[in-house]
Amino acid sequence: MFYLYLLNYFGISIVEGQELVVNYIMTMASISLLGLLCFINIVIYLLVINYLNKYVDSKFVEKYPKLSWILNKYKKMQLWFIISEFIFLFISLLMLFVSSMLVINQIISG
Repeated sequence: MFYLYLLNYFGISIVEGQELVVNYIMTMASISLLGLLCFINIVIYLLVINYLNKYVDSKFVEKYPKLSWILNKYKKMQLWFIISEFIFLFISLLMLFVSSMLVINQIISG
């Protein structure tokens, strides 16, 4: 949805009757943006987990035991978010590869 907002902000519209190349380029840009956002999310999740492991020491855990429970739950949830983002990234890169191979095959065959 944010991508559609950006397209509208810059005055770019996707019309149904456009050429195949224009539709292909817009689709590839959308999938590339999705892959980039997935990669950025993975990096941010890993940085947050690294920060929590590095700077939350045992004194902090002893002082706030309820917060320790919340932090452990957060780390486990982050792991699931990282796995799901990695799956989205892999699917988007796979879609980019397959669609580009199909277009190259179409260009070569005629």
